[in-house]
Amino acid sequence: MAKAEQIKALINSHLKRDDEKFVSIALQLAASEARKGHTGLAGEIRSLIDDKKNKPLSVVSISDDLADLVQESSPDNGLGTLVVSKALKARISRITKEFGQAEKLAKHGLQNRRKILLSGPPGTGKTMTAGAIAKQTGFLRCKLTDWLRSISVKPARS
Repeated sequence: MAKAEQIKALINSHLKRDDEKFVSIALQLAASEARKGHTGLAGEIRSLIDDKKNKPLSVVSISDDLADLVQESSPDNGLGTLVVSKALKARISRITKEFGQAEKLAKHGLQNRRKILLSGPPGTGKTMTAGAIAKQTGFLRCKLTDWLRSISVKPARS
């Protein structure tokens, strides 16, 4: 198990938002666990770190006229919480996988999907699915109904 000093340093680096130090300590923990023969745990730690490295955080500046369209939130639901058919889950997984492999696709002259449209009657899970995809990929969710309302033309009055 991790030493108390390593755990304190890990928490401290997280609270200070020192990602470089956090990753360094986490990889030290993984190496320590691997030396002890806990290869499964070591692999899981490295996998978590690799997943985070593949999804860098970016700051997006949004103009005031579009601010109402973007809702800043951290979705609670991941892909594992969706109750959908295997076929639909496979399609959703393909979208998130493409997003994570964007650089690899670009090397072959391909692009990942950048837009998806979820449709269906109320209560079918469109918002929950969008949240799960956003959580997995770091996408921004845009409320299309508000966007349509913002661009709709009002009839002129005589």
